[in-house]
Amino acid sequence: MHISNKTKGLTDQEILEVCDIIGCGDTYKSTPNYCYFPASPDLCEDIHYEYLNGNVEFHIECEAKMLRGIIEKKGLIPKRGNAKNGYVLPNNKQDGKVIVRFRELVDVVNPIIEEYLTLIHSNYDKRADVYETEKQNKQGLYHNHQNFFEMLSNSRDNGSDSTISENEHTRILLAILKTGSKPLPVLTSFVQEFGIDANIDQANRQSIIFNKRYDDDNGSNFIDGLIYQQGKYAIIIENKICGAGDQPRQIERYIKSLKDKENVPLDNIWVIYLTKDGTLHDDGRPTSDSYNENAKDFDDFNIGDNLICINYHDDILPWLKEKVLPMIKYSEASMGWGTDCYIDYLEQIFQEDSVSRLLGKSVKKAIFDDLGIEGKTAIEQYNTLLENVKILTETNLYNEYRETLRNYMREIIDPIYAEFERATIDYFKLKGHKVTMNNKLSSGYIQIIGEGWDRHVHYEWYPKKKWTSFFFGTDDLPLCIHIEGKFKHKGDSMCESIKLEGTSIAERINNGNFETWLREQYDKVINKWDELEKIAT
Repeated sequence: MHISNKTKGLTDQEILEVCDIIGCGDTYKSTPNYCYFPASPDLCEDIHYEYLNGNVEFHIECEAKMLRGIIEKKGLIPKRGNAKNGYVLPNNKQDGKVIVRFRELVDVVNPIIEEYLTLIHSNYDKRADVYETEKQNKQGLYHNHQNFFEMLSNSRDNGSDSTISENEHTRILLAILKTGSKPLPVLTSFVQEFGIDANIDQANRQSIIFNKRYDDDNGSNFIDGLIYQQGKYAIIIENKICGAGDQPRQIERYIKSLKDKENVPLDNIWVIYLTKDGTLHDDGRPTSDSYNENAKDFDDFNIGDNLICINYHDDILPWLKEKVLPMIKYSEASMGWGTDCYIDYLEQIFQEDSVSRLLGKSVKKAIFDDLGIEGKTAIEQYNTLLENVKILTETNLYNEYRETLRNYMREIIDPIYAEFERATIDYFKLKGHKVTMNNKLSSGYIQIIGEGWDRHVHYEWYPKKKWTSFFFGTDDLPLCIHIEGKFKHKGDSMCESIKLEGTSIAERINNGNFETWLREQYDKVINKWDELEKIAT
């Protein structure tokens, strides 16, 4: 991160002194409006110190129940009457030297953090050991991807390390997208699969530029991946598979550079925000730091209309397996082999390859026994796993163990979602309509899109609270008709409140009455189909 002398009220020297007090090195973020400093290398960046509008605060921007419990006992008070934001000392004042105020706050907070991390270690050291011990017992069953990494050796960013960096993931994706000559079948499949309305000039193949790194307008940051034809369109790929943070206004800067330097019309610039599994920042979307939807340089253009948030687990991996590999396996033998290896690598990340599944049974039983959920109901298992994942996400500790728990959550949800999707598609088929499902429950919604429709017009389940509330909750669920983006002037969005009456979707599926109930709900909104189709096609 860089030093800025534009943060209101803080000089460069003061920033360096605060870093020294906290012990965070140069891993701070400075903008014209605020400056934040990581509280500990063992904690996530949502837990930090912040200087904002003259206030010196300790921020917790995640759930962190245990940490909040300790804070309440130590006398810190919520700055805005809302404990989800900043905490300050009881005698907090805006006057006085900033350095003195930071030192006083850090002196109180550091012992709190130490107590919190001690609690985390006492709860999870043994649990993580159970996982590691069982995994090591089966270590010989893991795949050896040495050939695949040798294939990448000429472009490695990190020597012989077997972990692929975000830059290398982007290189691989761009290499796959370039497969073919005229036309580019994989690129065509990509834009169709993910709703990118770029008008690619396939006849002018040589003008399509695949450029992994592109200077932004400041010359200090680079676009992870970029596909564009000058003056026509641009597809920006912002790859966050390894969880890198967003930089201030980075998406805005990228768009401005392409508009000014390459003469690409604003409404033809698409941003693909690509995360590992849709859980980065909780919802798989860029933070508010990254862009202002109605940036002043863009007139009436809304960045959000051309922002597509996808992830490797739910989107890229299934697309590679089901669409790309069959397309290129025989026509492009070497790229087919490389793509096959990459699929295998991604499956191991998500523990979906056959070998990981075999050894996973033993590991899973050991973990479930340790958590006391072996033999419990699906919702009891899911809620226990979720609670532990939430706690571990607040730290930078036990990352592999945390991801294993997250994968077990998916194993519980996947068959329930599969039944929900089948019943939905069957309903619309009975009505004479073909639909596709856009599963973004990790971000809080599921879209139902008619064949040939623009993605901005759709039916949508919009629970916001994601998997657990949608399938296991009993609160009312919104079933919406959405007319968004460039079509929003053509009609009004609306939502129907679906009452669950004390019985969750998961229970209805188990009880066998789910499909009848679901059809009754869709009957409430199907009368809008013709109107939506007229707008969307």
